[in-house]
Amino acid sequence: MNGIEFLVSHHTLVRKHLKGEVIPHLTSSAFKRTKDEFSSRLSSLDVADSRTGRGQPSSSGVEFKRQMEHLSHCLRQWSHQQKCCFLEELLRHSSTVQIQFLYTVLQPSVHRDFMYTMRTRFPEIEFSPISTHITRHIKKRLREVKKLRSFYRVDSAYIQQDEDVARVKFPPLLHNNFFPPKKKYIGFDYFNHEAKKSRGHNTETDDSLSSNKMSSNFSSTLSLDRTPRNKKTDSMNDTNVSMSDTVTVSVLNLPTEAKELLNCYRHRWTDSKRNEFLEQLILSLDPRQIYFVSKYLSFKQQKDLVGLLPRKLALKILSHLSVRQLLIACKVSKRWHSLASSNTLWKAKCQEVTIHVPIPSKPNWKLVYRDNCHLRYNWNNARYQSLELVGHTQSVQCVTCYGDKVATGSADQTIIIWDIHTGVMEQTLTGHSKGVWCVQFFTKHLLLSGSFDTTIRMWNLRTGQTTRTFFGHKNQVLCLKLRGTVMVSGSQDKMAKLWDVGRTLLVHTLSGHSAAVFSVDMSEDCQVIVTAAGDKTVRLWDKNSGQPIKCVWVSPNNSIMTISYSQGYFVCAYDLTICLYKGSKVVRTFDEHRQRVESVKLIITDADNGEGYLVSAGQDGLIKYWSLTEDQSLQTLSGHQQAINSIFVDEVYLASASSDKTVRVWNFNVGIDYQS
Repeated sequence: MNGIEFLVSHHTLVRKHLKGEVIPHLTSSAFKRTKDEFSSRLSSLDVADSRTGRGQPSSSGVEFKRQMEHLSHCLRQWSHQQKCCFLEELLRHSSTVQIQFLYTVLQPSVHRDFMYTMRTRFPEIEFSPISTHITRHIKKRLREVKKLRSFYRVDSAYIQQDEDVARVKFPPLLHNNFFPPKKKYIGFDYFNHEAKKSRGHNTETDDSLSSNKMSSNFSSTLSLDRTPRNKKTDSMNDTNVSMSDTVTVSVLNLPTEAKELLNCYRHRWTDSKRNEFLEQLILSLDPRQIYFVSKYLSFKQQKDLVGLLPRKLALKILSHLSVRQLLIACKVSKRWHSLASSNTLWKAKCQEVTIHVPIPSKPNWKLVYRDNCHLRYNWNNARYQSLELVGHTQSVQCVTCYGDKVATGSADQTIIIWDIHTGVMEQTLTGHSKGVWCVQFFTKHLLLSGSFDTTIRMWNLRTGQTTRTFFGHKNQVLCLKLRGTVMVSGSQDKMAKLWDVGRTLLVHTLSGHSAAVFSVDMSEDCQVIVTAAGDKTVRLWDKNSGQPIKCVWVSPNNSIMTISYSQGYFVCAYDLTICLYKGSKVVRTFDEHRQRVESVKLIITDADNGEGYLVSAGQDGLIKYWSLTEDQSLQTLSGHQQAINSIFVDEVYLASASSDKTVRVWNFNVGIDYQS
């Protein structure tokens, strides 16, 4: 407590001390310190008064006080309509300083208790609270705790523009109820529509509105009966026309004294005099005028400039906001929520990023953007829906996906086509004489498969028949990779072959490995072919010439079982170790699997900084998801009972084929439970 607070709260004790009486807890040093502080504060106030003209009364000060006295006398003679019209003009020419001053002064007075109390004093008028951010927040909190029905709350009125200030309460003489029974939303389009309807029933009101534009803004006053009308209430309203103040008052009809005060207020007085004048004015008003001022101030304090603009212009303004700012704007009001959720805005936001989720035919772009953001969160936090596909009779060796289809190849010499959403077996392809070791879609209805019978087949899924057969390998076909019309296959015969699928033509035979080629991949532009073999090396080949570009010795003892290439990086695995390379240089190694790694998939998101993610699967039956910038895996997925032989990974789905004769599809495009 400082000295000033002490003097204010303990002034009685100070007087006793000055008279010489003994006060135990008030020492002389404390009193002296307090007195000095009080004196210095008074001196500073004297200086301030001299600057603002509050010290010695000047001629202007005497004139101002005379005007205040004259105002008090005049206000007692003015009608309610004249007071409201005067207040309207006064507030229209008030600066931000005066608006804020009045808003602060009236806050303690205009609350819900004020509304209820004034109804007893003015029973013909129903005072309604004004909807503000605070009232809406309270209502939201009550809904959250499910106690809204436990409280009696009067519906609040919404004010968007100055014409709505007078329309919040209609005079009882008007039998038209412009508001819905519960929510009373007062907006530009709504009142334009209702005003046209009302003009057809009341021509006198229409004539008065058209004759004086300013009068129309505040022609009505404060009453609106929300209760069902009956003959009794109508007759009572008709008899109380004078109390409901339905007569329009123009600024031109104001008394001469009011016009003089308006002129002084606008052109002669300083902000301090204006505030003093407003303070005296508020004390002279009855609750009806106070409520009128509070409505106008509510509009001034919370005017929705963006919401009142034409939709096209408002969207242009909101287009400069970030995604986070747009989401915050959605919480401002219903109008802002409608604007900030516009498909036009969110389509532009989606075009600024890479969309990985499926886009429907008639997309809601806000939901598309949301699902796209959720996708990476789901991968990092292992949030997915898992679907098990059961149908093969022997070990499943390979899996691939295209759209809503999943294709799997097995040692039982069959290929099965599944629905990715339901897991229903749609089609079974037979024709290979030995187990199928690799499959990949060429188009939605064309599928390529490589088998232990040394052939590669192209299947027409419409007919279920083989349309083409690729001969060239002398031993089992272990792997293939297709991009566009370029296909690379690897075999037990130590060869990799480059094919033109469109012409069913063998382009190059890539020879150089001294052991079986277990895995192949290629660059995004198909210019670089990558092969991994049992001779412990990874070789890079030129697509056009078929000649080797580089040979990388990866492992001293173990075969390279799998490889994946992306944007100049490649990742390969031998035994329990996964190695990430850039060119011929090792960038990072990963070694969490407990048994041999059988399949990997690398996706680079930022080649300059080496950022991206990696998915790996092995004979331990586990799938691990890694960030390339961290040594430990982010997530581990389990579900298979035996070794995982192959995985397929895209932005949304992860599919795994296992020796336990099952296939699992992991869908990461799932929503987020915000409460959890």
